[in-house]
Amino acid sequence: GRWVVAVSLASLLAAALALVEVLGGGSQQLLVGGWAEGLAIRLRLTPLAALLLLFTALLHLLVALYATRIAHAAGGEDFWPLSCLLQAALAALWLSADLFNLYVTLELLALCAVALVALAGDAAWKPALNYLLLSLAGSLAYLLGVALLYGRYGVLDIPALAALAESGVPDRFRFPRPMLDRPGLDFSFSGLKTAVLYAAREAGAEVVER
Repeated sequence: GRWVVAVSLASLLAAALALVEVLGGGSQQLLVGGWAEGLAIRLRLTPLAALLLLFTALLHLLVALYATRIAHAAGGEDFWPLSCLLQAALAALWLSADLFNLYVTLELLALCAVALVALAGDAAWKPALNYLLLSLAGSLAYLLGVALLYGRYGVLDIPALAALAESGVPDRFRFPRPMLDRPGLDFSFSGLKTAVLYAAREAGAEVVER
């Protein structure tokens, strides 16, 4: 366990230096693999990410110190590599600037958490299984959202998605906005429904009137 304490202390110092660097020089980014933007894995260090890295390293150091002094706290030798992997997954989560990379780090977090819960013994296997099933359900919902965004915009990079959201969608529908010059919201929605009907017909959609 002492080597984990040493690693946690080193990560705490590195996170502190990263926070000082980003506060002085602004946000920084790294395109892993040397690929162009949109293809490379983007890691982005912001003041918030550096602060989260610092808190994560500090909490991991405190937990490691406690686990080395209390024999039953670790629950076995498997606790130490799992705790380090958990901290690494959290660090990757804070630095990720891509929706798919976020999914990968969330999966790593879930697997580490399930394994750590299971270390408590036979009585913890059912809670660990429940945790795993819930995390899998959440992962499926997350992947569905990622698929919808990628199908619409063609990118998963978060800064690129933000730029597309700010610029708007060129082929979006433009519907009337009534009574912008009048106070209150007392108007009929029939005009808006008619505008939606006409837009659907122009787009070639099959409209069934009842």
